[in-house]
Amino acid sequence: MTREELEHAIREKDRDFVRVLLVERLITAALLIVRLRALDLPEDERERRVEWVRLTARGLRPSRRRR
Repeated sequence: MTREELEHAIREKDRDFVRVLLVERLITAALLIVRLRALDLPEDERERRVEWVRLTARGLRPSRRRR
């Protein structure tokens, strides 16, 4: 496995982990975003992760539309 493949696999694993945390309500998206913003990362990388959490949390909400 190349370094790039390993980094991608780790990211996917982390993404799956975050989804489980959100689905099981072990953390809220708001708290996760606060913690992400505290990380010592370049601003664009930090905000990319924050946006991903927002989109992921929104996608996990049950649909309110009726059939």
